[in-house]
Amino acid sequence: ASAFSVLVSTAGLALLRGTRPSEVERLQRYADAGSPIQQRILWHVLGVFGALLLYIGLVLSSIPMLMGVSADDEGKAAAIAQQTLVLVCWSTERYLVEGRPLPLLQSCLCSLIWFGSTVVEWAGPRPYDNMSLGLPGQIAGCDGGYRSPFLIYASVWLTGLTFGTLLLFCEEGTNLVTCVDPSDDEAPPSDPAQEKIRLLQPFRRKALPIVYAMATSMSGIVFATGTASNDMRYVFAGAVMLVIAVLCAWDFLWRLELPLSTWGAVFQGFATSLRVVQSHFVFRDFRWDPEDLHGILVVYQFPGLQFFMLGMFVLFVALQLYMYTSSWAEWGTGEAQSSLHLSSVSRDIRADSLDEGPGLPAGRLCRGSSFWQWLLLPVCMISIIIGTHIPLIQTEFTLPNVKWLHDAAAIERFEANHTPGYGHRYTDGDAYIDVITWLYDSRLPCSAFVVSYNAMILPPVQFMLFFFILLRPSFIPEELYCSMQAYVMNLAPMRFTQPCIMMLIVGLANMPGPGDTLFGGWFTHGYWYFIAYCMSAILLAWSVQPSEEDPKLYAADDSLPCESVEKSTSPAKNGRVKDAESARALMTKYRPGAASPSRNGDDDSDELSEASDGGDVCSRRPLQVAGCAMVATVMAS
Repeated sequence: ASAFSVLVSTAGLALLRGTRPSEVERLQRYADAGSPIQQRILWHVLGVFGALLLYIGLVLSSIPMLMGVSADDEGKAAAIAQQTLVLVCWSTERYLVEGRPLPLLQSCLCSLIWFGSTVVEWAGPRPYDNMSLGLPGQIAGCDGGYRSPFLIYASVWLTGLTFGTLLLFCEEGTNLVTCVDPSDDEAPPSDPAQEKIRLLQPFRRKALPIVYAMATSMSGIVFATGTASNDMRYVFAGAVMLVIAVLCAWDFLWRLELPLSTWGAVFQGFATSLRVVQSHFVFRDFRWDPEDLHGILVVYQFPGLQFFMLGMFVLFVALQLYMYTSSWAEWGTGEAQSSLHLSSVSRDIRADSLDEGPGLPAGRLCRGSSFWQWLLLPVCMISIIIGTHIPLIQTEFTLPNVKWLHDAAAIERFEANHTPGYGHRYTDGDAYIDVITWLYDSRLPCSAFVVSYNAMILPPVQFMLFFFILLRPSFIPEELYCSMQAYVMNLAPMRFTQPCIMMLIVGLANMPGPGDTLFGGWFTHGYWYFIAYCMSAILLAWSVQPSEEDPKLYAADDSLPCESVEKSTSPAKNGRVKDAESARALMTKYRPGAASPSRNGDDDSDELSEASDGGDVCSRRPLQVAGCAMVATVMAS
């Protein structure tokens, strides 16, 4: 059923792709028979038929939920087969629709999302909850009410799906109330830049896949609940959610006019990721296969957890790449690439223009990076690897010896004796990897997923971004480079959250009893490795931010390089672009001591750049040198 649903869904998507209004207008120019009205009606009927085929395909993909085998091997095989929709959509766009090679970014994203989704469906844990209980099964909180993770997810899901459904019927970039009559001749002309943003609709490109994922993921839950409890209200609610999912696909292919390959990669990737997150928030009994089972699809907790985190990491990186580059030309069709977006050639020319100057030769790898940054990066990686595999804190619990006092004289002797007694001491300390396994075994999948995300997904993402920022290859455009800088800077301070939680736990553990005779705790070497990782990560993130020593990197146009729509600029007589104050404003945002915009442009001479002289590094970068010394001290201790 899943393989047949992939074929039916692809046929419906291909009809939606081929009957979009722009395609109909292009075909009508070459059509000889029939009136334009009849042709348009025929194409619209075919589009509706394509949406119906997509709906049937989504219903067929939900059969494992309707049949109650979602947690069996049949359900896992069906989920793995469903991931081939990404490859089938890419093949349809490549060979049947376009008939020419697709952009490299589309092909790479399709491969990554297919690989990550397949690994997640194969190696991920599966729920064993009783679905016949329905919503009453979520009443397991400490106060007798619903579980806190379920309440959090339900509120976020209702809000997202409600406003996402409204987005389907609203036009992005337009005003709901206006005082200007569009038919008035004196109406002011529309701004070309605003009209360009409205046609691009960047928010809709990001929101529609998420709304689709919310609808399809929750439809599986309500289908399974309705089938197990024999309640048709749940089944009807799941059917309505699939209708919303079809409308999202229709809007993505018709209004945004994006290709099938982009739809398959992005929509299927978000659907898989959100389904995994939803399962961790909704279910309680969430575990891998028992060790007495054997088979190709059987995966034990080891190495199932490691493969599961690998798949989630690939999915997370691929989807983040789309979110930050959704307005690029590579995600659209050939016509959209030439009319609405910056081409890859123009981005390369722009990047080369930003690299002009003696300090940063164009096209050179590692331009702008320092040796100490490359030295600190492996230190950061080694610290987190060691810190997550050895205990961070050690706790000790002391049980007193129990002595039976048989008479009053024995009681008096015991009360008069002040010699310290001896008890039974129990020590315990688990690493992050052990904590994740313990949380899954203790039926706390939501907490296990959060710990896994913080310890096994975010650090590799950090290291990969640091590597590309320091390497600075020529194929990364400047706007993505700036987004990566901002991302690592926003992510680095949050890494101190876990050490602070550990400090709170140790503080609470040492509160009861004088002299730590009952319960106590202390930090181990793993904690200091984790602190070294946090400090080196924030130091690296701070060091790769825009620097006041290199203003030519950010004075290439009037707008900031992070903006997706490029504005026209006019160079000055001295070869530099006007309004360089915007570059200094960007520097001031990241560096408190950056040069003020009111300073004279003569201060931008080459003598201020790091690569223009051989001055002392300590005088130019005191905070970086101090940070390196602090990290080295922590590592040595």
